[in-house]
Amino acid sequence: MSLGRVLIVDDEADVRKSVRLTLSKAGYDVVEAEDGEKGIEAIRSGDNPLMVDTIICDHCCPR
Repeated sequence: MSLGRVLIVDDEADVRKSVRLTLSKAGYDVVEAEDGEKGIEAIRSGDNPLMVDTIICDHCCPR
């Protein structure tokens, strides 16, 4: 059973991977996105929009 779902938004793949591995090991479901636009797409995609408990976002992504 999952402790919750977390969306990670960061432009650096290594950072996303590190955070994903840490959170997955702790029992969370993790969804990754490389920028804010793709993060919003992940939340809104499909017939059943993705529900997340927390969003971890890089505050210094390039435009």
